[in-house]
Amino acid sequence: MNYIELSIKSLRKEVEKLYNRIKKDYEYDCVIFIAKGAYLIGKDLAYCQNVPLLEIFATRKGNSFKKILRPMLKIIPKKIKKALREKEAHSSYHQEHSERFVSFDESIWKLYQNSKRILLVDDSVDTGNTIQSVYEKIKEYFPNSEIKIACLNVFKESKCKCNIDYYLYENCLLNGPWSNDSKEYGYFYKEYQLWHSFPAFFSKRVSVAMATYNGEKYIKEQISSILKNLTDDDELVISDDGSNDDTLKIIRSFDDPRIILLEGPCKGIKQNFANAILNCSGKYIFLSDQDDYWKDDKVEIVLQAFKKNDALLVQHDCSLIQSETKKELVSSFFEFRKCGTGVIKNITKTTFLGCCMAFDARMKEVILPIPNNIDMHDQWIGVICEHYKKSIFISDKLIEYRRHEGTASDCFHHYPISKMIRNRIVLIKEYKERIRKK
Repeated sequence: MNYIELSIKSLRKEVEKLYNRIKKDYEYDCVIFIAKGAYLIGKDLAYCQNVPLLEIFATRKGNSFKKILRPMLKIIPKKIKKALREKEAHSSYHQEHSERFVSFDESIWKLYQNSKRILLVDDSVDTGNTIQSVYEKIKEYFPNSEIKIACLNVFKESKCKCNIDYYLYENCLLNGPWSNDSKEYGYFYKEYQLWHSFPAFFSKRVSVAMATYNGEKYIKEQISSILKNLTDDDELVISDDGSNDDTLKIIRSFDDPRIILLEGPCKGIKQNFANAILNCSGKYIFLSDQDDYWKDDKVEIVLQAFKKNDALLVQHDCSLIQSETKKELVSSFFEFRKCGTGVIKNITKTTFLGCCMAFDARMKEVILPIPNNIDMHDQWIGVICEHYKKSIFISDKLIEYRRHEGTASDCFHHYPISKMIRNRIVLIKEYKERIRKK
């Protein structure tokens, strides 16, 4: 019997192969995965079609015993574990214990009762008992919907019980990040828990969170450059902190349904950004100042980086220009700041720049509220995302970053040593407290 071991990275490639088979004849509008093993597979398949991701639970006698054995599985040699799995696959245990207890969160499912083409996802279909029980439960709740089944592997015995529409392998033993003995199980489970903190589906593809205050001079050019990047499924959320110049008049002159204008809290730039972020409904949130200029392909390049790297945060490079003359002051912010990942590195000296940053909306739950006693909102967001070790830096220079006297944040200035030490102590304290709670 073939044994296939998958990492998070290699799993994404396998799911892409599976999706290429599915998309030839089935355009699903909802994905339901069997919790929790099929989460990563279901998540990627839902992302490919930009559709809701729901979960369903199916438990059987013996599941709790596996949890007890989890610590032992990590120290048992791989050959022995493989032999035990083969024995389990060929035994009659699962046939003798075929009863499944199937459940789901109806408060979430009822939001998607209009789904007509459902894709049911599992990692591997062994006896077919689980998938058949789950299928019947879904059919009961969605009686008028078409349901097709997809998985990575299927055992020949299961084909007698149910029809598996899409799969990659037959009669293989799979070991993936969802497996109790996987080295990546901790990362898998942390991401699964994070997903649980958020809605099953985001109504927008991309949200741009912009904080404004008396930005009349450059905001028209900035908004125009952003809108060129957005589709009808995106939004620009602007929180204005009480501008008394023509900023609001210029914003309203666009008369674009994608622009959402909010009244800011008037508590400074950190809380103004927090207000914009809080009101974003997109799957990915881009931060924007009021006075820069976006390249036309910024959003698409960053979205590709999210998908390719399964990232929670993406930061791109930029050039720094003088505001009035547009003379280039620094050709690469990355080189100037020696940008890179790492919690300690970015607490000691931040290399995050908000206007070059985008993050997965699932992080809102951890990022917000932004503490008022920290120095910078972008450093806070970056360091929080770094905790999950899924931040990436890409070398593409996707904005022109204006530097001028009126800029609210400044990467060139340095505080006195005493204030720098105080800021870092406060950041570390707030960071530890937030991570502990989440």
